[in-house]
Amino acid sequence: MGQVETKEFTGNSLTLIILLDPGFFRELDELVRAESKGKGVLEVLSLKDVADSEEQIE
Repeated sequence: MGQVETKEFTGNSLTLIILLDPGFFRELDELVRAESKGKGVLEVLSLKDVADSEEQIE
């Protein structure tokens, strides 16, 4: 699904930076909202066009 780049706990907060195929954004957003009972937020930090032959995220 994606690759975790960084994981940081601060108090009761968890921040993850994940390399994610855009096709999984909606699924992950729904999972975050459900598991956090609406308190979690998923943000897009940047978008990058990558040719299929350059890089694959598994």
